[in-house]
Amino acid sequence: MQPSPQHGLLLRGFGAQFSLGVDQHPRDLITATDIVANHKLDPKYFENREAQKKAHNKQQHEKKDSPAETETSFVQTEADC
Repeated sequence: MQPSPQHGLLLRGFGAQFSLGVDQHPRDLITATDIVANHKLDPKYFENREAQKKAHNKQQHEKKDSPAETETSFVQTEADC
């Protein structure tokens, strides 16, 4: 299961502590919920989210500004009868 991007730093911290021999993983659901509720979200998450919004807006802007490509369908083709 992939960790949520908002809490990646928290999980990396648990992993780093565990690798050093200190197991700080929560033992029950209530403790885990409290840890997640009190954890400040990663600043990198917000930076990535903002970059995605800018890229999407830029793409939409370019799409709006570019001339529409015209394609002909079978109905629009001239028939040689």
